[in-house]
Amino acid sequence: MAARLGVVISAILAFACLAPAVAAADPVVSLTMSVSPTTALDGADVTWTGVVTPVSGTPTNLRLTMESHWWEISVGPYQVVALGTCEPVAYCAVDTSTGDPTWMFPTLTEPVTLQYHTLARGGATTALWVVSDGVGCVSYCPPTATLEAPYATADVVVVPSASQILPGTTLHVTITGAVTMGPFDGEIVTSLSDGLGAPTALSPASLFIFPPPDNRIRYAGPITGSSISFDTVVTATYGSTLTIESSVYIDNYTSSYTSVPGKVTIVVGSEPAPAPAPAPPSTTGPTKSLVTGTALSSGKPLVRFSWTGNSVASTVDHYELALSTDGGPYRTVASPLASPSLTRALATGHSYRARARAVDAIGNIGAWAYGTGFKLSAYQESSSAIHWTGTWHTSSSTSYWGGRDRYSSAAGAKASLTFTGRSFAWVGSVGPTRGYAKVYVNGLLVKTINLGAANNANRRILYTASWSTAKSRTVTIRISGTAGHPRGDVDALITAS
Repeated sequence: MAARLGVVISAILAFACLAPAVAAADPVVSLTMSVSPTTALDGADVTWTGVVTPVSGTPTNLRLTMESHWWEISVGPYQVVALGTCEPVAYCAVDTSTGDPTWMFPTLTEPVTLQYHTLARGGATTALWVVSDGVGCVSYCPPTATLEAPYATADVVVVPSASQILPGTTLHVTITGAVTMGPFDGEIVTSLSDGLGAPTALSPASLFIFPPPDNRIRYAGPITGSSISFDTVVTATYGSTLTIESSVYIDNYTSSYTSVPGKVTIVVGSEPAPAPAPAPPSTTGPTKSLVTGTALSSGKPLVRFSWTGNSVASTVDHYELALSTDGGPYRTVASPLASPSLTRALATGHSYRARARAVDAIGNIGAWAYGTGFKLSAYQESSSAIHWTGTWHTSSSTSYWGGRDRYSSAAGAKASLTFTGRSFAWVGSVGPTRGYAKVYVNGLLVKTINLGAANNANRRILYTASWSTAKSRTVTIRISGTAGHPRGDVDALITAS
């Protein structure tokens, strides 16, 4: 009933304070309110102090009360029920049902200090109310004072402090406790989220560990200025978000917690992209050339294939060469090859295309690089494609390619072939009776060939030429008619388109 009456009276007084000033004859008072200390643990001794001062007139039968409430978030305000003592003793009484003190002054001619001694309840707010009829107030009405609870904090520092770390990283954690008043004893309780390993390297060693799945650490002792530290390993996978959260609890303080717990968020870095595969080795497309100074092999000229190779990631270990004949499938003709070249006897009258690739020292296999396709053609001495001028004779022998060749000992005798292609070869003979011959390409002298030798040798490639493009060319062989050994032979001419 008293509490409800107080609410009604409070509402009336609040209205009165907002109303226009009373007539000058009405008494008026001013009020102040304070608490000492301003911060305290629950259960500590505190003193609420109010001062009432007459401003005008002489208040009579003045009645004042102190109403204290504390706030609990879940249910709202509650009245303080701890009973205390009040001063001046002659004028005050304490309501045992509410714990609120009330003062009654027959007359008030000078300021009076009101005090209420009770036990602390953190977060309590006390107001000084005037509940007498006909007494106005100035300033604010009613005045209030709030008893603050000690404010505890936990500062969490993690090293390394990078915003993103990798799985397997060891974190060094330091937690420092602080309280806004004290010193106080209490606890620092730290929780580690899943993905952080059990704490190690504890300091102080007396820290109590709740192993996973709880994964908590508890410190008990003085709070202000105290630090604890430990190590923990990141066991989470890439992309995880982890937390380390620490709270301070103060002994004998029923609402003891940090208002905002110290907390650090750890982001485990994204999984690194796989390293790019080493670049495979590379080769150029094989080029071909007919080989000068060699003999036909079973009636086949020797063709040399050449290319270049390179490896960025390592060194080239070996090469492979494959050959396609007349547009058929590629068949490996040599592997492994230590150097980027190969000489092979090829039959005339067929088309060929070569490809090469490299393998490096760490096993990377390069792509095939293709050369230009070509057709290998032979023009025997009987071919109508060869144009003869001067005196020429035909000779037969099984040692000649095809069984016959043509020869001349007349200075100026010529054999010419016009063709379209990239390569040319002259097949003939050397020996003691052979002399010199000159080779012209499109009318320009390109080389003088010495056909002399101590012994006779047939089916020899006496001269070759290669060009980067295939176009029409005329190659002319002119016999010099050298004194004492004038002879020159044309067994066959070979072209590669």
